[in-house]
Amino acid sequence: MAVYSPEKTDAVARCQARKLAKGGDAAFAKACGEYARNDAFRSLNETIIANVGRDKDKGARFARVPTGFETCTFCLMLASRGAVYYSRKTAREWRHFHRNCDCKVVPRFEKDPLAVLVEGHNPREAYEVWKKLKAIDETVDASGFVKNALKNRVVGRNGVINKESGAHPWKKEFKTAELVSMFGINVPFLKEKPPSKTPDAYLDDELFEFKIPEGFNEKTVKNQLKNSAGKGTGNLLISNVACDASDIEMINAIDEFIKDERYVGEFLDITRILFVGKQGSLREYKR
Repeated sequence: MAVYSPEKTDAVARCQARKLAKGGDAAFAKACGEYARNDAFRSLNETIIANVGRDKDKGARFARVPTGFETCTFCLMLASRGAVYYSRKTAREWRHFHRNCDCKVVPRFEKDPLAVLVEGHNPREAYEVWKKLKAIDETVDASGFVKNALKNRVVGRNGVINKESGAHPWKKEFKTAELVSMFGINVPFLKEKPPSKTPDAYLDDELFEFKIPEGFNEKTVKNQLKNSAGKGTGNLLISNVACDASDIEMINAIDEFIKDERYVGEFLDITRILFVGKQGSLREYKR
């Protein structure tokens, strides 16, 4: 069973204190707070596990129940099995615990292992969600950024849209941000700072230039890259929300441009293209 260790806590605090010394008091407080939460949460869970183990012959079992925003695919798989565990080993607790793990141990004596023990968590529904998340994990050609975005869409986790003082996003830019936020991505718009060229917004922690064409021809994709040069980021978001072309037409045009040998040596400062479709589809290209 995990127990509180003053020595271990003190060691973490001393390590994180370096951030405080460099002016990172917020980072210091966050790191120490996360550690304290994780330590307390894990100790609570293991106390319940130990008590269930004492009554396992009487039918006591426990379930792993996700409670927050850090549920990984493996945790969700364990939670989808319902209340079938009676020890750390059977719950894989001894093999799997990650930073910010939000799983809570919930005991039960009901005969149905898939009974709903906590409002909002249905093991049968969790199993269906887990299958979708597992399929995303196995998509080898998707980056971690896109995989996380697709998972957020599956579980209905939305991002937040905001803007810094003085930023004035166009209506079509805001519409694009609404679609992007459906993938759990935060979109803060940035203020233009002439005469320098600045990107339009962050997508979480990464700067992106937004391009939202309205017309469509054989030069549309090339023009978006050309007009994005010198904006201080290699990330370009092409949105199809205002274009008269279909998503398939725009996707095909981007595919053809990426493969066109005539442009291999051009627009080298644009290394990544994120395409957002009319209904919120998401596609990523690396150059």
